[in-house]
Amino acid sequence: GGGGGGARMTINGGQSKIDFSNYKKKSFQLTNMGSKNIVAVFLDVTSATFGDMVFDPFGFAGDDVSKPLTIDVDEGTGFVSGDYYYKIPGEPPVHAQHVNGTGGYRGLLMQFSTFSAGKKISFSIDMDCNSIALTTQDEARQGILNWDAGGVSGAELIGAILHVVFEDGSRARSPLHSDTSNAGAMTEAMECYSPLPLSLTVTTRDGIFQSGENERTGRYGAGVPRIKLRGPPLGKVRVSLMKAFQPVNGDASLQAIIEERLHTHQASWPVNALFDIQTIDVILGEDGQTSLCNDAFVYDRTEDNDIVFTGMDTKPIAFTANLISSTSPARKAYPLSAVERVYLLNDGDPVGDGETRMKSFALFGDDAYVSIVGGYANVSNVQRFSLSAVNQTTTSATQIATGLRQSSLTVDASGQLWEADYGCSIDTSDERNPADEINFIPTSGETTSFSRGLCYTDFLSGELFENTNSGSTCHQGIPRANVTLVAGSEPSGMTFYVRTSIMSSAQCKINNNPVGLPESWSQSLIVAMAGSNDKDDPNGFKVQRVVLDDGTQEDIISYNGSSPRWVPLLNIILTLT
Repeated sequence: GGGGGGARMTINGGQSKIDFSNYKKKSFQLTNMGSKNIVAVFLDVTSATFGDMVFDPFGFAGDDVSKPLTIDVDEGTGFVSGDYYYKIPGEPPVHAQHVNGTGGYRGLLMQFSTFSAGKKISFSIDMDCNSIALTTQDEARQGILNWDAGGVSGAELIGAILHVVFEDGSRARSPLHSDTSNAGAMTEAMECYSPLPLSLTVTTRDGIFQSGENERTGRYGAGVPRIKLRGPPLGKVRVSLMKAFQPVNGDASLQAIIEERLHTHQASWPVNALFDIQTIDVILGEDGQTSLCNDAFVYDRTEDNDIVFTGMDTKPIAFTANLISSTSPARKAYPLSAVERVYLLNDGDPVGDGETRMKSFALFGDDAYVSIVGGYANVSNVQRFSLSAVNQTTTSATQIATGLRQSSLTVDASGQLWEADYGCSIDTSDERNPADEINFIPTSGETTSFSRGLCYTDFLSGELFENTNSGSTCHQGIPRANVTLVAGSEPSGMTFYVRTSIMSSAQCKINNNPVGLPESWSQSLIVAMAGSNDKDDPNGFKVQRVVLDDGTQEDIISYNGSSPRWVPLLNIILTLT
């Protein structure tokens, strides 16, 4: 607020129930946050992420349940009643225009006479997706999970614009964005608001899709969408993944009409309901860029695990992103940029496609330890099998570690289990981060959760930070790495070098030269690293000696080019040692 005008609007603020409707009392709350009286506000939903949403005060633009603008609580704003509220009428959808169906309204205007600083008004109104016009409420609920297709939440209005007019004629505007809850949205419109630049790029196996390109729809499948943001250095960005569907399928003829309406009016993203939203806040790097980790979002399930239905992992999705204030609490952070969006339809395959594979194994006595990698984020779990059992299956295995990434396993001479894994792909200002790691894994007691889907390791300090690049440390109790490796090392296999008596230089020589590695290397860990060439300063292939006691790292063989010719040699060395 400061010395100028400002207004905050929340819709279903903090609501955890994803299908919560703004039909309910006090769903909309408008507060004067500035020093000037507010004389009018206008909510324009034409730019909402869900383009099918309309105000339906008379019951002809959605299902047969309606509600006009209703003031629930007024703290002396001097609300001016009348018949002027509903603006921007839409064209009736197909199969409705000749039977009293309407296109509803995409604008809501409210005027005030005494709306001074600090005062608040709460109200509610019926909104519907226009694609269900002239249905009954019962018909609109006949389908997937008996979803209320007629209910509209604040989250489904993300991207809509709040306009505010103050008593001196000055104006403000700002977009709605997620308030980090499942159904809520909020914004603050302030006179001083001047949107900052932000771009959102999503790369899938089907192409590169950029926000602002007429918000064209892309496609996704199998591989995890890779998200890159570009804006002001160290800016804070709110990113949401929205999963959507058309739930009405109880009556085939009604389903066909609704889907025809959606494909006619918004063919690029033919959906009318949100069934999952996941929101994170991230910090851009000093160069104004960052990329999100592959496991920043979950694609094969929802935040609410009770929402499960066939095909949920191949439904249309959208990513939204906008800069936010960095000093406010998460729920009260307000937008500092337009809401950028990328819409995606599925190309036939779920992200990750549910595949799992064995990455590595290690043997000791009667036990076999197996690293199993699954899903889109290459997250690996470690399981123990007893070789003395017959007809082993995964159901008879014991899970001993979770939350690792692409784990390579080995055991030392005493049977202790060690693993090496990759850091996530998040961009940081230090190219040594996020560090790859070497970790000790306890093989008895409770399953150890390493939570590397949530945290990354700092190369120098070994401290764990949230993968959002926010600079926040991860909660206590998550194991820290025993050894950190520079980002992009990509450890692909390792073994302990144990020098036996037969390898003594005094007993075994060829051409008078000792055979084997130096005796001082005994019990050292020999690690083969694939390296990475997608960094400004690429890591080449290498074999490295690692001393676990003090973390010493010594290159045995290294090659900083991008040719794969060293890979067979790395495998030979691991075999010989």
